[in-house]
Amino acid sequence: MGEDFNNSNKDSLAFVVDLSDRRGEYLYSSLENLGYKVFAIDKNYRHELAEKVKYIYVLAPRVWLELENIDNIMPDSIVFCLGMSDITRERLAFKGCRAINYFDDELLAINNAILTAYGTKNILENADIQIENAKVLVLGGGRVGRSVSKVLAGYNASVVVATKDPIEAVIVDEWCDKVINFKDFDIEIASYNVIINTVPALVLKNKELKKCNKGCFILDLASMPGGVDFIAAKNLGLQVEHALGIPGRFLPIEAAQLMLNSILKRVEFDG
Repeated sequence: MGEDFNNSNKDSLAFVVDLSDRRGEYLYSSLENLGYKVFAIDKNYRHELAEKVKYIYVLAPRVWLELENIDNIMPDSIVFCLGMSDITRERLAFKGCRAINYFDDELLAINNAILTAYGTKNILENADIQIENAKVLVLGGGRVGRSVSKVLAGYNASVVVATKDPIEAVIVDEWCDKVINFKDFDIEIASYNVIINTVPALVLKNKELKKCNKGCFILDLASMPGGVDFIAAKNLGLQVEHALGIPGRFLPIEAAQLMLNSILKRVEFDG
């Protein structure tokens, strides 16, 4: 997609890239190789400046843009990030900036979910879990829940998905052992040795965690603050991990290329 821009487009843009994960490193070099002006951003969002350009900020996909971090973002810029509060969005708009959520691009969101699923497999293997014949409960049947459940089922895990969405239930039923209503997910929760949460809300509270198998591995894939009461899990001696930015950890080159395609497509559309 970058090759479609002419030189005048490239001269009028400057990308400011967050290098806090490996995706940013590949994005930086890729944009530079395509002939764009590219600067690195520091922890206070400061960066080098160029004359007569529109700045495109590319934050790490796991980053939620906070209000206190926008003072050094240049006016009339485009900001790619995971999300922000309404007041932060309003303050950016006051500066003439446009905020873009990465995953408003459905193709990027779906492909990112697939990468997350394969990274999840790696996490389980690194935790010495034998995926074949593992009993896995996946909470949520959205993009990530669907991808994770399908990948693990493909490696012969016994997978149950809990969802309250009837459409999601029909889709995941194609490859899962069983689909259950979300409100009933804790009835047989002690029978699972892996629980994977994809729901961005507190769903595994102390009451549910008390019912878990003590040898269970709980993996939370939901964005901050996650869907697990981590203090309760620790007090109960449960093994739990909150895994953010999985594509950047395990498949950074593939993830960066997907991001690059999406960013350039939307910047071109933005004009």
